[in-house]
Amino acid sequence: MTNYILVITWYPAIVVVWDRYCNCSLPCKKDKDGKHSDHTIIQNQDSDDDNEDIPLQVLDDDSLDENDSTTLVPIVQKDVHKQEPVKEDLRLLERYFFFRHVPFLNKYRYAIVILFAIIIGVCLYFTITGLKPHTGLILFFPKHHRLSQADILETEVFKKEDWYQSIHLVWGVKGIDRSHIDVYNPQDKGDVVWDPSFDLAAPDSQQYILDICEAAKTAKMADGASLVRNAEKPVTCFMEGFKKYQEIHGHSFPVNSKPEFWTQFKKFLRKQPKNETEDKLDRNDYRNQLGWTDTPKGVEQELLFATISVKTPLIDTMSGSERLLHYEGWKTFLENHAAKAPAGAKNSFVANESW
Repeated sequence: MTNYILVITWYPAIVVVWDRYCNCSLPCKKDKDGKHSDHTIIQNQDSDDDNEDIPLQVLDDDSLDENDSTTLVPIVQKDVHKQEPVKEDLRLLERYFFFRHVPFLNKYRYAIVILFAIIIGVCLYFTITGLKPHTGLILFFPKHHRLSQADILETEVFKKEDWYQSIHLVWGVKGIDRSHIDVYNPQDKGDVVWDPSFDLAAPDSQQYILDICEAAKTAKMADGASLVRNAEKPVTCFMEGFKKYQEIHGHSFPVNSKPEFWTQFKKFLRKQPKNETEDKLDRNDYRNQLGWTDTPKGVEQELLFATISVKTPLIDTMSGSERLLHYEGWKTFLENHAAKAPAGAKNSFVANESW
C-alpha cells in the first residue's frame, strides 16, 4: 500500500520536476534564463512505408529557413499540443487521474516532493536512533512448528540460569608490549610488562588493598546502580584472608617489616587447617589471585601480580553497551581511589573476559 501511494504521488512529482528542469533527452541549448529553448523538428517524409518509423532531425531555431524552397517537409514545433482524449471516452478512474490527479501533482509538485522528503527523513531518524539488538528467542519457523516448539522448550521451559561474570582488580601489571607481534598470528598476543614499582610488602600497600576490598563491596555506577551482585561473599580478597589469619594467630596487621611480611604471608598461603573450625579461609581462591615467578625448586619465589575478584551483575547475554557501562564504572572506581594509592600499589586496572 505504501509503495502504491508513493508511485502515484511522490514519484510523478519528481518526474515532473526532473522533466521540467533537469532532463534534456534531445540535443538542446539553454536560454539566458537557464531554461531549455524550444526545438524545431523536421520530419522526413521520404519513407515509402507508412508503418515504418519516421526518423527525426533536430535543428536549432536559427538554422531553419521556412521560406527555403529546398525544405520540402513540414515543420513541426515542439510546443504543438496533442489532441486530448474525449471525456466521455474515458472510464471513471481514468477521468480522475487525467483531469484531477495529474493536474494536482503538476501544480503542487514542489510541495509534494518536500513533504515526502521530510516524512522519509523523520522515519529514517527514528529508525536509525531506535535500532537495538534483538532480545529473546528468534523463531525462524512459525510458533506452532516442531522446531520452534523445541527451541521454546529449551529456552523457556528448561531455562538455564544466567551465568554471572566476575571482574578482577589487578596490581603488578603495567601493560602489554605489542610492538613486535605478528598481526597475522592470533596466538601472538604480546609480552606482559610487569610493574617494577609494585610492592605488596609495604605496610601502606597492604592497608590500601584491604581498603579497596572493602570499598568494592558498595561500588556503584554513575546512575547509582550497583556494580556488585547481591550474593554471598561478593568480594574475594586475599588481603582480608591474610588480615583474619594474623588476628587469629595474634599477629599485627599491617606487617611493618617486609621480611616478616613475606614469612607470614607465605605461611598463611601454605597452611592447612587442622580442622574446619580452626579458620574458614578459602586459601585455594586466594592462591589463584596471586602470580609468582617460576623459579627452580629451593629458590624463593617473587610475587609478580595480585588480584581481587568481585561478583558483578554482568551476564553473558548483555549487550556491548551495557558491558561498557560496567567497565566505565569500575574504571572510575579505581581512578577515585588512585589519589590515596601508595607508591607500591599505584598502577591498577580492571579485567574481565568481556573486555
